[in-house]
Amino acid sequence: MITKKFLIVFSLLITIGCEKYDVVIRNGMVYDGNGLPPFLADVAIEDDKIVLVKEKIAEKGSNEIDAKGLAVAPGFINMLSWGYYSLMDDGRGLSDLKQGVTLEIFTEYFLYAVIILGIFAAIGFVFLLLLKKDPITELPPMFLPNTGNMGVPICLFAYGTAGLGVASAIASVIILLHFTLGVLLAKKSFSFEILIKNMPIYGIIVSVIFLYFEWDVPGYLENTTFLLTYATIFLVLMSLGIALSRLKVVSWTHASILGAVRVIIGPLIGFGLIKFLNLNGFAAGVLLIQSCMPSAVLTYLVGSMYSERKVVDSVASVIVTSTIMSFITIPIVVYYLSLIHISEPTRRTPISYAVF
Repeated sequence: MITKKFLIVFSLLITIGCEKYDVVIRNGMVYDGNGLPPFLADVAIEDDKIVLVKEKIAEKGSNEIDAKGLAVAPGFINMLSWGYYSLMDDGRGLSDLKQGVTLEIFTEYFLYAVIILGIFAAIGFVFLLLLKKDPITELPPMFLPNTGNMGVPICLFAYGTAGLGVASAIASVIILLHFTLGVLLAKKSFSFEILIKNMPIYGIIVSVIFLYFEWDVPGYLENTTFLLTYATIFLVLMSLGIALSRLKVVSWTHASILGAVRVIIGPLIGFGLIKFLNLNGFAAGVLLIQSCMPSAVLTYLVGSMYSERKVVDSVASVIVTSTIMSFITIPIVVYYLSLIHISEPTRRTPISYAVF
């Protein structure tokens, strides 16, 4: 009798001890959002966060779900969200959450990019004054980073196509500023004719129209756009190398100081904004990567058309030094992001696991 009671108590202790997780979803076909083929695995959830994805999880969960024959996704990311009013009415976002959407990316990331650029423009202005340089015509390389030639490919490498979308959105803001504020600073006057002749502006306008009206992009058009995007990335990297090979440094001391300000203070500003606003997920990682980019080569091209030769040489010097320094700073930032797992939004945001 004593032995029987002991066995019962012992069995209960084992059962309780094995319940390590709140929820374990077993035998499901997992789609982890990386664009790779699905795989059969178990998913463990603890404190509303995915803590383990493994082929077979030995520990039990307080709630066990058998997803055999079903697909399991850790939460969908809505890249084209315009759910402002629905979230204002119901901050829980149940209309999306019950469909498996756990992260929505709004146009606020455009605003975050503008905030970072504004802060850096102020800092760049101060440093240019301290070095007794023209704080107007030489300001563009201080606050307009190379988010297109370098930022977009790096974000694609780090976060896949999801990162490419956010990186391209931020880069579009920079392109818009190049041919508006950039021209204004370089020329010290503004012309709508320049804006009208600039093709990227029309691409941005078309994209905004599609987003605003939530139009479905035909498959053939989407595939063609992706093919052109990947081809363009290869071409812009080549053009970056060619452009850098033609630039010369006229003052290594001043150029090194300004280049260091660009690639060191830039990510510090981005990191500070992310922490202050408590941003998370891969979009925050993209924002940080884009903020640590060196000065844009396009500032040299715009300057060469509208500024004096002395100013153009100074701009070119900052581009060269900041790009060289970025070969050290960018890997550090990307490595830091890998350590804090900011690239895994499903572990940083509330989870509504989707089984369907």
